[in-house]
Amino acid sequence: MSARLSVREFAKRAGCDEKQVRRAVEKGLISKGDDGLLNEADVAGQWRRPNRRGIEKLSASTVRTTRIVRTVDADKSRQVPTVRTGESAEEAAERIVARAGLLDLKAALELKENYLARHQQLSYDLKAGTVVLIEDVTKTVGAEYAGVRKKLLAIPAERAPAIHRLKTVAEVEALLRSVIVEALEGLTRDGSSPG
Repeated sequence: MSARLSVREFAKRAGCDEKQVRRAVEKGLISKGDDGLLNEADVAGQWRRPNRRGIEKLSASTVRTTRIVRTVDADKSRQVPTVRTGESAEEAAERIVARAGLLDLKAALELKENYLARHQQLSYDLKAGTVVLIEDVTKTVGAEYAGVRKKLLAIPAERAPAIHRLKTVAEVEALLRSVIVEALEGLTRDGSSPG
């Protein structure tokens, strides 16, 4: 049989306010014995929404928020939830919750703290420049290729008079090769766009 606790001790162990315990007793979420005491086993039950103090207590004992936490489960086959292509975050959340079912308070807090730690790490990496947004890369690469394309398409108009004056096929080939190499070198230059 589990130990019997006073409202004050029950609240202390649950990491909540005594008023919250009394309200739960009034609503019938926690049963009070004839002796006026509560069952110790009910402390870990799903009878309440946690307050800030309770979350901090659970978080401190189960999760380190200074780094990304990888939850270690007996079931190693669980995959990290991800957002699929063409799926909004809300749709992904609904899919993940539907697949996994509801989590207990401790697991939900671990998941939340893990998410927050990953989000902070991503924000830090973005500010530090170790991670870049794919849209920024796409714009930069697109601008560089557009510059090279423009340079290559300008070759006939710019070089036609010089090519016309050349006497041999070898001279024409050498001139075209040097102009094309110059245009393509714009792709290998760091931090500068071609003409």
